[in-house]
Amino acid sequence: MFPSADPHSEFVPNLVKRHLTSSQVDTLHHDDIYSETKHWADLLLGCDENTWNEVSLFDAVGSIQKRVGYRVYYGQALGRNEELVDILEKMSIWAGLGGLVIGQFSPFVLRRLIGWLFRVPIAYYSSRFRRIWQPVIRERVRKVEDARLEGDTTGRLGSHSAMDSAARELAGNRWNTVESIGTNFLIMVCIGPG
Repeated sequence: MFPSADPHSEFVPNLVKRHLTSSQVDTLHHDDIYSETKHWADLLLGCDENTWNEVSLFDAVGSIQKRVGYRVYYGQALGRNEELVDILEKMSIWAGLGGLVIGQFSPFVLRRLIGWLFRVPIAYYSSRFRRIWQPVIRERVRKVEDARLEGDTTGRLGSHSAMDSAARELAGNRWNTVESIGTNFLIMVCIGPG
């Protein structure tokens, strides 16, 4: 009846692809995108037919979209980590506010000083982000390296996310570090997809 009710329908993946690039969405299977969208829709919109709740559809759809994006980037466990989500939201607010204040409202001679002031909360949230993210990516890199030692050349982690792709890239790679990949991920998520 409704295309979003069918896990094999192209409706939900196409909805997600509208806001994320195809290379980000291609790391997931359609079933993963569908199940994550259904989880958050049920949680935010409610699935109890006996009670009526008023919901801002604009806010709910935006939140569902954001959570599916976190699933694409970080995987299910980190995508549902409320502390990580809170950190990323506050980081985005400070970065956006800093860019606006420095770029639009600051006299040229004060931009460095004001920029330095905005670096304090951004550095704080960056360190909190790394404290959550780095142990997870290190564990995933270790799993990929162990799988390769056992002869598994694909380095599959059993899950699909951009973070898992980064773990496969980092395994045995001496040019990129967990820290550099973490910084790139933080920037990518805060700026937002394409």
